[in-house]
Amino acid sequence: MKTIKKLMMLLVAVFSLMTFSACDSDTTTRWELEGVWTGDFAMQLYLGGHYSKEAYKTTLYLYDNREGKQVDYYRIGNTSTIDTNYFTWDVRGGRIIMNYDDGTMRGQTVTIDSYTLYNGYWEGIVEGHNFRMYKEASAYDSYYDDYYAKQRNNTSLQSAEEE
Repeated sequence: MKTIKKLMMLLVAVFSLMTFSACDSDTTTRWELEGVWTGDFAMQLYLGGHYSKEAYKTTLYLYDNREGKQVDYYRIGNTSTIDTNYFTWDVRGGRIIMNYDDGTMRGQTVTIDSYTLYNGYWEGIVEGHNFRMYKEASAYDSYYDDYYAKQRNNTSLQSAEEE
């Protein structure tokens, strides 16, 4: 009986660690995604019937309050067309979920579960199409630059005072 109780306690501990690990991973992914991304997000504009036009560029704004804006740029003949959509987003279980609540994509949900984030690139598969985005800006860039600059300055001052 004691063996079963110990085994149950061990299983509870293991599942707890797995849960915390998944949450930490989702939080880290959220932080990495927050910011402005530009590139090919595999977007198409349907112009009636079966005719569609591929966006030549998409810019995603992923805000830290889990709201976002997507701006798709299209060339149709000699003119450019911009399509803007607003959404909420989150990362759950490693999956990026975007729920569109305004714009031409209103009511749609896009789930991205096959992706890679590294060195300012984000690539993967969205709705069966490959995408690749480049990070243009991050809310945390200036914070970290300011923080580390202060740390360097404090260390320099402290070293100078000690001499």
